[in-house]
Amino acid sequence: MAWAANEAFIVLSAVGTIVSLLPWRSLPGGYNIASCAYMAWAAVACLNACINALVWNHNVKDHAPVWCDISSHIIMATDISISACTLAINRRIYVLASFDCNFKSVVSTVPRAMIEDLLICVGLPILQMVVYVVPQGSRYQILEDYGCAPASINTWMSIALVNVPPLTLGLITTAYCVANIRNIVKRRRRNIAGGYRITHSLYVRLMLISTTGAILTVTCSLWVLASNVSFVSPWTGWKDMHSGLSDVEILPASIWRARAEVAAGVEMQRWFNVVSSFVFFAIFGWTPESKKIFANLLTSIALTSGKTRPEPARTGGTSFVISRLQPFTAFARELDEEEADATNKNIIPLYPRKNPNGDEDDGLGTYSTLLQPAVIRVPEEVFKPEAVGRIRILGVPAGPRRPPPPMYAL
Repeated sequence: MAWAANEAFIVLSAVGTIVSLLPWRSLPGGYNIASCAYMAWAAVACLNACINALVWNHNVKDHAPVWCDISSHIIMATDISISACTLAINRRIYVLASFDCNFKSVVSTVPRAMIEDLLICVGLPILQMVVYVVPQGSRYQILEDYGCAPASINTWMSIALVNVPPLTLGLITTAYCVANIRNIVKRRRRNIAGGYRITHSLYVRLMLISTTGAILTVTCSLWVLASNVSFVSPWTGWKDMHSGLSDVEILPASIWRARAEVAAGVEMQRWFNVVSSFVFFAIFGWTPESKKIFANLLTSIALTSGKTRPEPARTGGTSFVISRLQPFTAFARELDEEEADATNKNIIPLYPRKNPNGDEDDGLGTYSTLLQPAVIRVPEEVFKPEAVGRIRILGVPAGPRRPPPPMYAL
């Protein structure tokens, strides 16, 4: 039964590595540090666990010492990375929902906000790898079916530096979750992010992933902490604790699975990241943006395999790109070119037609062959110098200037 569970873990951890990265392009911009870091850490954790479980499946041979050195430190970082990312997401949501700001303050604080999220999402896991040296008793452990693992002696120092930080981050994240829920109730369906491309749907998804991460972190951390507190060894000094730092501990499955609390802690630790990957995909992988990306990916794969894309049926007419800032006159051409960006364009089918009063093409057209009398007429007021400005096409005004990166309104 344990063997079948290990094979299932190998498959699911490999799938978790892939699905955790699939929603990458569907997130609102590459500046969303916390969400991108969540995906990256989840993928790294799943890949590391998959390789370990595959190589050390039903054996305890020391196949790759260098890999075990790297892998054990990766495990120390990933033990705190998910909780750090959920804390950064919740903290950013709290800042966006609690304060109002103008455009200038948004632009001026974007670099600081990105640095803060980087310090939380990347700096804390790196710091965890550094402090792991203090309770480290041997080089690493090799557990059958699990693979390489950190080898820290279970003392009060290990509990304070290894077990307490994830629980602390989980509790802080929970406090932010409660504050964010209060903001939701208080502000209802108001634009939480002040109009900076954080929709209500995205806000809810970010709240779901951060709340779920906080619940998983607190639950697992409490379980591991309660298990380790039951058999704490005394701290006998730095020299004595690090006397066997070059040794490698070998633990067959019959030994580390003999104690139920130890086996539960080991399994919970490695399944935590796999569950986090699937939870993230379940929340962000079914958005309309993600579905479009998946459809394009499948189309690209089909084209690569030799299948051709079916041509759409043509009903006549051509596609013509019209900017929302259309320069109808000489002084209209002097509009700011930056505002006439390619992102502010509409693809509108245009059907040219003849001038009713002559044989020449009048440069205007209809939007359908069934609407021959309906010619696009430009109001005469547009050509007055005092009326020149933003010109509407199909009643849609030109959008405002490009907003700052999402998730960094403060």
